[in-house]
Amino acid sequence: MYDRDRRALPTSIVFTVAGVAGLGMILAGTGFKPVLGGIGAVGWTGFGLLILGQLVLMIPLALAGRSVCPGASLRLMLRARLVREAITNCLPFTSLGGIAFGMRVLTASRAIGWPLATVAIAADVTMELVGQIVFVLIGLGLLLLRHADLALALGCAGAAAVAAFAVTAALLTQRRSPQLLSRLVAIIGVPGLQGAGAAVVTLEETVQRVHGRPSRLAVAASFHLLGWIGGAGLTWLSFRLLDVPIEFGSALIIESVLSFARLIAFFVPNGIGVQEAVYVALGGIFGVSASTSLSVSLLRRGRELAVGIAVLLVWPVTDLRLVLRDRPLGEVVRR
Repeated sequence: MYDRDRRALPTSIVFTVAGVAGLGMILAGTGFKPVLGGIGAVGWTGFGLLILGQLVLMIPLALAGRSVCPGASLRLMLRARLVREAITNCLPFTSLGGIAFGMRVLTASRAIGWPLATVAIAADVTMELVGQIVFVLIGLGLLLLRHADLALALGCAGAAAVAAFAVTAALLTQRRSPQLLSRLVAIIGVPGLQGAGAAVVTLEETVQRVHGRPSRLAVAASFHLLGWIGGAGLTWLSFRLLDVPIEFGSALIIESVLSFARLIAFFVPNGIGVQEAVYVALGGIFGVSASTSLSVSLLRRGRELAVGIAVLLVWPVTDLRLVLRDRPLGEVVRR
């Protein structure tokens, strides 16, 4: 596991450098001065409003996580989501790295064990994908209504079919994971794995707790869809703060296509370069200049970094406090 992480980090750094280089090329082609001028136009009040919106956006995401994690408090899920987003947005990790650290937050206080944290996080990520698929289809549907294109329609249908297949496969795999683990143990037949039987039973009970009530999964997907729509709202607000009278539907289209592009380019940390290219391309369709579109993209990165850095400064202290509260000091020292 450690060796794999050591190999993954340099790969993430390579993609980060490539993304930064691409972003630099886009900025150089547009001009730095107009972009920086656009960012300065929103002022500290406007930027503070965007930061507040970023924080509010975490609430439906935390509610989604709590829906699939029985016994978890909203406060704990909010803390896990904030750390997850901070790691993804501020450090050279892909979204998988953020998910891993979010899981660490869930287990830090020992209120939630690793089996429940693993199953719940997997379910939450899957429901987030469901919400994202619906969001993308809404955005692409609006785009088709405004710019009818058969090739685009076929592309949307194909993308929806692939995504639906991925979601179905993920749900089936999660629900059948205890049976798959049991078969693996039986095939290996190693005496040292005798304790794996209890682990299979625990996993099966945990999967039943999370997946046994489909209504909870539907609620989680709905909260995630609300979160995606809220992100479109922040994009619309950014344009308005820059005195660009863009419609909310146009902002939703831009945000939906961006989410789809970042889903495809998941291996690029924080979609560096990808995000800017989408903003420029989609902004041009709606008559927005490239410099303004880049300003909106950089405002988004700015609000994400502002929240993320604050979380990364507070998180280690909070994490240590939880560990010391729930474990004897001698045990912590030994570990």
